[in-house]
Amino acid sequence: MFKNNKFLAVGLGATLVAGLALGVATEAQAEAGGTGLTRNWPTTEAVNLGPLELSEEELALFHANNISHEELEAITTEWGDRLVAISTAHAEGEDYVQVAADTLDDLYAFDYTQVLFKPTLSATNPFRGTWAEAASYFIGASAGEDTFIEEDGQGFATLGWTDVQFDHETALVQQHGDLVLWMGNIHLENSEGEITTVHKSMGFFRDGAGNLRIALHHSSLPHQG
Repeated sequence: MFKNNKFLAVGLGATLVAGLALGVATEAQAEAGGTGLTRNWPTTEAVNLGPLELSEEELALFHANNISHEELEAITTEWGDRLVAISTAHAEGEDYVQVAADTLDDLYAFDYTQVLFKPTLSATNPFRGTWAEAASYFIGASAGEDTFIEEDGQGFATLGWTDVQFDHETALVQQHGDLVLWMGNIHLENSEGEITTVHKSMGFFRDGAGNLRIALHHSSLPHQG
């Protein structure tokens, strides 16, 4: 599970978002006993929801251990490099299974919390919450007969990927102390020079050793309407 101040930092961020997004109860609603959103302060009067004012200490805690843009670029670049490494090892007859296992161990948070993983090419089993289910998606039947999910085929990571680029220029980023959420496009190139664009949302947090780990990974192909 998250350690140190992670829950508090995320909670403060969620409270800030709630205060900004949920709206306010007007004085008229309060006087009329309306159904406007109110906070249960220990008073007899309804209190409007608005942006919360945090003390300097609370703000310092919220921003403690902020994940920098450089760290975010580094972890996304490493994820792309690891995907290419799995494909390269597979193509060259090397131990791609071990490369995939190391990728899941080193980059994902399966040993820390419930990972929310929704792969790109998944239909019958779209939501993968375990290490074994993620391994099946990346390397298919090579992950082991007991954990193989049939729709994964030979595995997404073995499809000959040679380059992965995260589009940080157009991405949306939400920072909550030592948790950061990233949403944007990634571009994957295969050995034939073909490029596939994928919509991706990822959530990273800092573990006790200071390393970033993936706790959220959601992918989908652009709508073909």
